[in-house]
Amino acid sequence: MKDVKDSEYKQRRVYTLRQAADEMGVSYVSLWRAAARGDLRVLKGFPRLAISAAELERFLSSNTEYSPRRRKAVPLGGGILERNEIAAGAV
Repeated sequence: MKDVKDSEYKQRRVYTLRQAADEMGVSYVSLWRAAARGDLRVLKGFPRLAISAAELERFLSSNTEYSPRRRKAVPLGGGILERNEIAAGAV
């Protein structure tokens, strides 16, 4: 039997959500929510939520980069003081 420290065995096959979050640089809650939505399949029979390395790879390749929508500028027509006076009913 080979020693666990051999280079063949260094690559993980199963990650806990915390380990996967640390590896990916995201929060644990983000991965937990993805698992709760069903976007990330967890392994059954472990004391903690765990995912396989193959599932983590599939999840990463299926998600696209976040690109927020550009909002249109809304002309307010006045300065801050003027808007606050209108809101207070001074006008």
